[in-house]
Amino acid sequence: MNVSIPEITDEELLKRYERIKPVKTLDGRLYYYPKFSLEELKNCPYLSQNVSEEVPENTLKLCFRHNFTCFHKWDHGLFFRPKVAEVLSQIPKESLPFAKAFEIVAVPQSVYDFCEEEVVSWAFEHGYHISFVRLYN
Repeated sequence: MNVSIPEITDEELLKRYERIKPVKTLDGRLYYYPKFSLEELKNCPYLSQNVSEEVPENTLKLCFRHNFTCFHKWDHGLFFRPKVAEVLSQIPKESLPFAKAFEIVAVPQSVYDFCEEEVVSWAFEHGYHISFVRLYN
């Protein structure tokens, strides 16, 4: 298995971010994160950020066939600190035309998860964390 996080230009990153926003589910409702700068997209872990506004009802729909596995570089050892840029650069090409939002929906919860799933174990051994991302259109 040979994996790397694709590199995209700052221009392409901003273009994708303009159309595809990170969201988070809280109490059964979707929320947007606040607007991020280019520097924050590339370097700041975003999951710990507070959400800003609720996504209006019927604005986003789940894309069931377009969930994907996403790799994230280790930032601080075992801490999971994903960057928006890492996710945006890995959205499958066939999903880019209609994706409007993404949400990290699953991550390994304990060190035992690294041993149970082969791809998660491989990623961990090679300096990556892994997540499962849900797309919305």
